[in-house]
Amino acid sequence: MRGRKSNFVACVYCRQMKLACDGPQKFPSPCSRCTKAQRICSVDPAFKRTKRRERLTAVEKELQELKQTLNTREASSQPTHSTNFETAPPPTEVVTPVEVQIPDLLLLSGLQGVDLPEQEAQDLIKEYFLRYDPFCAILPDSSKFLEYTKPCPLLFWTVLVTALRGHPERNDVYSMIADKVRIMAYEAPKPVNTSLQFMQALILLCQWPLPYEKMEDPSHAFAVLATHMGLRMGMHRPDHAFEYGFDALSGGHEFLRRKVWACCFTTNVSVSGGIGMPATIQLDQGLLEMLTTKPDWLPETIYHQVHLSRQALNICSTLGSCESTSTGLLPTPLPVIRNFESELRALESRFSTSWSPSDHIVLFGCRMILYTFALSIPDNDTALTVESSSHWLVQAFMTASDIIRTASSIQEQLFYAPSRIQKILINAVCYLLLMRCSHHRELVDGSMLLNGISQARQVVQTLSIAPGDFMARAVRFIDRLSKGGDIMDRNSDTGPFFTIKSRMGANLSLTSLLRARTFAKQAQVQDQTTAQDALPGNDVLNMGLDEDLFASVNWDELFLDMAALPTF
Repeated sequence: MRGRKSNFVACVYCRQMKLACDGPQKFPSPCSRCTKAQRICSVDPAFKRTKRRERLTAVEKELQELKQTLNTREASSQPTHSTNFETAPPPTEVVTPVEVQIPDLLLLSGLQGVDLPEQEAQDLIKEYFLRYDPFCAILPDSSKFLEYTKPCPLLFWTVLVTALRGHPERNDVYSMIADKVRIMAYEAPKPVNTSLQFMQALILLCQWPLPYEKMEDPSHAFAVLATHMGLRMGMHRPDHAFEYGFDALSGGHEFLRRKVWACCFTTNVSVSGGIGMPATIQLDQGLLEMLTTKPDWLPETIYHQVHLSRQALNICSTLGSCESTSTGLLPTPLPVIRNFESELRALESRFSTSWSPSDHIVLFGCRMILYTFALSIPDNDTALTVESSSHWLVQAFMTASDIIRTASSIQEQLFYAPSRIQKILINAVCYLLLMRCSHHRELVDGSMLLNGISQARQVVQTLSIAPGDFMARAVRFIDRLSKGGDIMDRNSDTGPFFTIKSRMGANLSLTSLLRARTFAKQAQVQDQTTAQDALPGNDVLNMGLDEDLFASVNWDELFLDMAALPTF
């Protein structure tokens, strides 16, 4: 009689349809049934099947609600928003793209040799303002966009190349424009290029970076340069901009400048903290005024992101930049960590009802970085008891699961979200992989752990926009460490949970990479031993190793590549 596999729970779809689930055999990929049905493969031990009649009733109710919604939209005066409703991110303000007339002169003078018809360019600008702008609303109204970008072709083409991300059928045009935009962006350090438009372009290239090869991510350089431009233009002193030679009032862009500076703050904090470096920007009176009382001209998303970035900045600067230790870690951090945890909880209680799912993901990212500091405390620290260590491990697991669950619920919208939000998902799955490769895995439910990894991999796979880009490399890394987890667990203790301790937000991802490199060495030794044991007369246990699992991996390059992974 066949026994059931211990500690295995079939996915929700297979349980509902009464089908055999091959999730464990396909791990970390989704099960065959979910793959065929193009569904997220999720596991819920508390799930209960619903009867067919109940499901039909629920579907009929959804159809009635959808029909009512469509009728309401048809009767409204803004039919533009009836298309792409499900995949568009929830905007904080009603965005009504207008017809944009693009002179041929602008297309010809901007980039030579680009085959981009005027109508297609119009559609791309509309798409940008509909799908991308709500996440980072730092541009003027779409009706003024062309006139506004004339002094800075880089901003115009940055918007177009960003909108092209979701059009794989135009990869040839996308690659050509991306190459040209890189060349123009690398000219940014010239003092003559200091302008609000150039600064906006650099921020957008940090939010939606172009595909880059290993170790070639320019996001940190762009974020630092945008901050430098903002300081030169006096954005940190909005009431005294004229003292810096830039009179915001004369150009009519006072509020726009302040929105750009707010997004520059969130971008700098995210990119700098993600690679384990101190932020090169500080809170100033203008930003604090925004946090105290939200101005009418400030979009909700920017307002909430500044609040969350302020918490992230305080966490990293307090817990990871101590001048009296070699690692920068605060000597006795637990009281401070608990205080930050309370502050994040209070922030969530205050704003959660008005947050979008992406805002919630950023909050979870802040919690993950806080728990990373808690788990970086040395094991011999008398303040860290066994109970408290387990507490932080479980809290981090629950937070990582929240990130993955929220990201899965907005999978289509997540494609258009800024990369810093997407990469929080990678940071979460890195934590689950570390849990699976350590003896701490017994603290959590095994099926939920495996499901989290598989579910995150599904979502990350959909975020790749070009072969071999960062997201594609992240999927390969997840596959490598996932398949090696069981074998690593059978070896000796892997040591401290975090082997990297001085890189703040990057501690988690870099530790997972070092753990994978350790497994590669162990697998190589094991292969040599297996070859000896495989002589005639020896009984060899087949470990199921993929011979190409870690083949041709340049670990030094991969380490540096993962070091540029934002965590909040």
